[in-house]
Amino acid sequence: MALDTVCSLAENGYIDETFEEAEKNYVKALVAGIVKVMSKVGISSIQSYRGAQTFEALGISSDVIDQYFKGTFSQIGGIGLEEIAKETMLRHDQATEEKIKRRIDAS
Repeated sequence: MALDTVCSLAENGYIDETFEEAEKNYVKALVAGIVKVMSKVGISSIQSYRGAQTFEALGISSDVIDQYFKGTFSQIGGIGLEEIAKETMLRHDQATEEKIKRRIDAS
């Protein structure tokens, strides 16, 4: 979705770059942001972060945690795979519908 937005901004002249340049700059900014946040919380490399279990799951059922995030701590329960799938499809459908409407309006 983010890259679609960058593409749309480039195509519609909101930014003075080609899509390829805009995409490259967007990814570069994301990486820089992630590296900055990681360094502020004391993570010096991805390898030292993987498997460190330095986070807590919020709003995910214990069944999902046990199956996909073994060893992850959670003080509260939450939604299961079925709800996650429904919410994901709802967001996808909304995004696709909005994109189609924009293309029709632009014609």
